[in-house]
Amino acid sequence: MTKVQTEEKVILVKDDELCTMKINVTRSLFSFYCKKHLESEQIRQNFMLMLNLVHTYKIKYVMGQARALHHLNAQDNHWLCTNIIPKVEASTVLKWARIEHPNSMLEFNSNQIKQKLNKTGKVQFQSFMDEESALLWLFDEV
Repeated sequence: MTKVQTEEKVILVKDDELCTMKINVTRSLFSFYCKKHLESEQIRQNFMLMLNLVHTYKIKYVMGQARALHHLNAQDNHWLCTNIIPKVEASTVLKWARIEHPNSMLEFNSNQIKQKLNKTGKVQFQSFMDEESALLWLFDEV
């Protein structure tokens, strides 16, 4: 018996010097690739765009590659926890994977996000060192 390969439908939403955003409609996956460190306003604009896309496409899986982010300042971290996390919890998102350097300044933020999401259990959040591991976890292929 041969396995039938289906071609995945991918939409390139944004691609500039700062980041790339894609939606894999077939897998219900939103992907964000950070190319450079983002300042507060850029972080907030991109998260708001992500929420809009999650709502529009009923996204179930989110993967953010944040290796280029050096840190998230206290104000942005607070904004993320009070404005973005509740909206992600109220959305169709089931799992959110973030790829970052181990022992980076982002690790503290990731732990806060994970604790906040674990309180309700509506969305699973996990940090990874590589994209392959993140994708395996997102789609339960571990």
